[in-house]
Amino acid sequence: MESTMRKLYNYCLSLTKSVWQAEDLVQETLLKAYKVKSCEPGRILTISFLYTTAKNLFIDEKRRRRDTFCIGKIFMG
Repeated sequence: MESTMRKLYNYCLSLTKSVWQAEDLVQETLLKAYKVKSCEPGRILTISFLYTTAKNLFIDEKRRRRDTFCIGKIFMG
């Protein structure tokens, strides 16, 4: 389990380039995995599932920030 966590953290760090953002992304990824596991107890969660979940959460956050920036720019003129 610890080696999986380290791999996930290193992957998140490579995406975010920030220690604190990587830690947040790991937590969000594990929370999502926990929710999936509680809904589907028989499902096996692989490292590739965790990587894909982390990547998708990272992309979602980037889109959210871009949209917020664009909206703020429109209002600020």
